[in-house]
Amino acid sequence: MNTIKASSRLTSVFGWNQSKAAWKFIHNTPNPHAVADTALNISQDSNSVVLSSLTRVVHSKFADGHLRFKHKYFTENKELFNSLKLGQSPKSILIGCSDSRVDPAIITDCAPGDFFVVRNVANLVAPYQLDAGYHGTASALEYAVRALKVENIIVLGHSKCGGIAGLMSGATGDFDFVGPWVNIAKRAKEKTLQYFGDQSEEVQNRACEEASILCSLENLTTYPWIMSKLQDNSLTLSGWYFDFETGNLLAFNPETASFEPIEEIEAHADVIEKIKAQHSTCNHQHSHKSAASSA
Repeated sequence: MNTIKASSRLTSVFGWNQSKAAWKFIHNTPNPHAVADTALNISQDSNSVVLSSLTRVVHSKFADGHLRFKHKYFTENKELFNSLKLGQSPKSILIGCSDSRVDPAIITDCAPGDFFVVRNVANLVAPYQLDAGYHGTASALEYAVRALKVENIIVLGHSKCGGIAGLMSGATGDFDFVGPWVNIAKRAKEKTLQYFGDQSEEVQNRACEEASILCSLENLTTYPWIMSKLQDNSLTLSGWYFDFETGNLLAFNPETASFEPIEEIEAHADVIEKIKAQHSTCNHQHSHKSAASSA
């Protein structure tokens, strides 16, 4: 197979409209035949299978879904999308799991532009570290905090997390990247085994899922530009947990050191704010009366 045919095949398989990009990719490769035939491992027979599979998937689900979105949601929310094309100004960044079952926008029924989202395996945040590595989660955090000026950082975990299950069982040892990554939460695993070592696997996984959220929250405080905003009260940290079995969204309550339904915590917070407001009003009225008596 010559280079031109390789370029043509790449273009057809990956749907590249600009064949020059494919040509440049092949032409600048020391062994273009190896890339096209060996690395990509696409034969003439499998080519048609790949195209057939992609066509079925794209046109039967994703493309149809996009059409529904475009003709309904996009059309009905013109004002929202007109504002979004001018830029984004989310108030929160959410660190979620890559798990296909946990979509933050669906769980919270939020609109585009509400969350700045970064997702990774097991919704983990590594401690602050400046080195030559690639720090995708850290870079997203930095952009959200320093450029977008978000006011909230939320770590969203969930039940039945494969990453945490792998951490607990040690089943990630054969992976190049997953094992070292989930090991960020090794302290959560250690605490889980310390306090729940005699419990079932299900109980241990649930405990570690929740503990890993707290571990990530703690790691967030190692970032200097996060800590500075925490100290001047311009930023808050929250830990959330989505339960598949109940559909409940739980939030960590520092006062009780437990995860509780988020609506209960919000209701409690509203009551506290009302009490503070009433207290402030009472103090103001008392000061006003005292001033009047003195006069």
